[in-house]
Amino acid sequence: MATKTVDLRQLRRELIIREWTRIFKNFRYLGFVGFTKGVPWRRLFLRQRVTEGLSEVDARFCKPWEGREVTENLGWKDMKPLFLGFPSAVCFSNDSQQFMEAMKRSCSLIPGGLLLGAKVDELLLSGPSFQKILNGPSQKELQLQLLNSLKGDVSLVTVLGRPQQELVNIFSNRLRSLTCVLDNYEKKLS
Repeated sequence: MATKTVDLRQLRRELIIREWTRIFKNFRYLGFVGFTKGVPWRRLFLRQRVTEGLSEVDARFCKPWEGREVTENLGWKDMKPLFLGFPSAVCFSNDSQQFMEAMKRSCSLIPGGLLLGAKVDELLLSGPSFQKILNGPSQKELQLQLLNSLKGDVSLVTVLGRPQQELVNIFSNRLRSLTCVLDNYEKKLS
């Protein structure tokens, strides 16, 4: 009977690692918020509160041993320090806009939560670097910068043969996606 229990525990452990491996490999955006003190993840309904209204995002509680083993198996040595001592909430998605919203919620909902870092495609960002992205310029600031640059560059308006307001509207619509913000900051960080 005791050997069955050991086998079932080992099987459960392997299934947990297999699921985390699938998540780490198949999602473009992964964010890690560490619990610096005991937080009742289930009792506070944090998963539901982080993902509420975001259909393309999920969040899970990750124990340190799970994260270490998965990063070892995948050969992601740079990510191993994220799982040294803290359990963490892991948000993951393929939609950048919803991912950013979920990360902002995670940081604000988790008492004493520490932003450990994020993985964007193959790029690993430290906690402070990713915090700069989360706190980056608002859409209004970016639109104002764009408007000011368009006002100063009349040649762009002339070459395209379109009225200035139409160009501002075109660029404004494209800037609404947080993907643009994330891409700009990734270039600056690298």
